[in-house]
Amino acid sequence: MLHRYLLAIILAVVAALGATQLPAQSIAPPNSFYGGIEGGWSALISTKTKISGQPDRRESFEDGDWNYADHILLGIRGGANWGPWSIEEEGTYRHNKVFRFADIPFSASPTRPYDGQRNAYALMTNVIYNLAMPDIQLFDFVLPWGLHAGAGLGAVYVIDRLAVNSNLFGGSAFGPGVCCLHGSDWEFGYQGIAGVRFEITPNVLLDIDYRYIGTPNGLHFTSKGVGAPVNYHISGGYQSTDSFFSLILRF
Repeated sequence: MLHRYLLAIILAVVAALGATQLPAQSIAPPNSFYGGIEGGWSALISTKTKISGQPDRRESFEDGDWNYADHILLGIRGGANWGPWSIEEEGTYRHNKVFRFADIPFSASPTRPYDGQRNAYALMTNVIYNLAMPDIQLFDFVLPWGLHAGAGLGAVYVIDRLAVNSNLFGGSAFGPGVCCLHGSDWEFGYQGIAGVRFEITPNVLLDIDYRYIGTPNGLHFTSKGVGAPVNYHISGGYQSTDSFFSLILRF
């Protein structure tokens, strides 16, 4: 959760520094193209897992029957600007590792009782509006910057795995062939986008973004683990809030 507070502090400082008398410069010149890389944090939102014949399991990044830690987000993006508007294609990877299951905390030991993770690959088409703000001036240093907001639609591929160590004292390897759950699902996805952009040079940009990505439907998995197939359902779908940086090259 610390990264969320840090992001809020950064945005507040930027807003205060931007309240200068300098005129705004164009943060997105007309008819330009761009590409960039993304990196940051992904935090899953609470959901419930439903398995036939079993009690519901509540999931959360803070508390619940099993929990996912805030973890890594990586991505690439590329698109075009038309005045203040941008349209882009974006591909991202989100990885969230289980850190508690059935009140048993995660351990790095090879004899730990369980291991698990939820990974998601998203392919999104985003439309973003860029609003240039008054330049930031610190002594002789001038930094053009702007705010942006937008939305995206696309596809999300979610891979879910929760494995129990088949030999708690032998250090046996974890994998999809080990009990209990291992499935995947394609879903329609959407996201909301908000952030701030800094023009380091006329061709190099830095974005600090906060995004929400979700799927409108619950996730339906068929376990690929050992034994008879198990159908299970994640109510609430896949949902994640993300804080990350983008380094962009404009040409």
